[in-house]
Amino acid sequence: MIPKILLPLLGVVSFAMAEKCADVIFNVMPNRSYYNHGYVAIQQNEYEVRVEDGKVREDDTFKFNWVGTSSANTIESVDFINALDTTENFTKTKAQGHYATYKESGNVGEVETYSSNKLWSKGTIDYSGDTVLSVQFVYGEKKTARVDSLKMYKSNDTLYISQISFEGYPDTVAYLDTTTAYYVDNPEKENTCIRFNYNSDSTKWNRSSTDISYSFKGDTLIYTESSVYFDNLYKNQFVFVPNSILFNEHSVNINDFKRVRPSNLLQRKNYYDLKGRSYSKKEPYRVQF
Repeated sequence: MIPKILLPLLGVVSFAMAEKCADVIFNVMPNRSYYNHGYVAIQQNEYEVRVEDGKVREDDTFKFNWVGTSSANTIESVDFINALDTTENFTKTKAQGHYATYKESGNVGEVETYSSNKLWSKGTIDYSGDTVLSVQFVYGEKKTARVDSLKMYKSNDTLYISQISFEGYPDTVAYLDTTTAYYVDNPEKENTCIRFNYNSDSTKWNRSSTDISYSFKGDTLIYTESSVYFDNLYKNQFVFVPNSILFNEHSVNINDFKRVRPSNLLQRKNYYDLKGRSYSKKEPYRVQF
């Protein structure tokens, strides 16, 4: 269950705040892989809608139940809820050997995930310089790992990222994939972001078709990505809470958002998931362990 301390936060709508997209993405991107620096993912909602008839084909929710402190925490259990077929609902627990841990010392954090008590992935993240670097090794059932490396750099209101992934570590380098992109605020709509991807063949920056939005309820951050693939609408939503609140700590050194209250006159209205299903979206996110 979600800790009781979170329930009031999830039900209270905060007053309007001015947030920068670069700050939101900066926090959200590593935390989706359990790097709980400042914020912690407590819930993921995802569903698919067939565009031509509007019928929802999937409606899944993952609830992450954490224990520990802001600098050393563990997923005690993950609840899976299928809104369309409750017979598929289940819970995976640490006692069953399925869990994730995050430990932070200063500005460096380490994450490990386990499946059936076997190491599934491990990674590190370094917040000490201007450029944040995270490197994650995903082992899965293979003898060699998939390596995902992410660099992030903020300049004014823009967040620049560089991602490299490949398979075969430590023996070979296969399926090399590189991505360079940046995020900025959408000037046409409040609390939305625009992503531009660099195309090395055309040497041009192309706007991503993914819609990115975010909102706050109290101190809770709700982050949503929506994309259309082959006439299907995919929506992926995360709920994040400051780890100082989640772990009931009142003084913790985190890289929080710079929040400014505006004047009232200016306010404007082949991987596998927990179910064993395979998926092939280019940049999906599902619980892996």
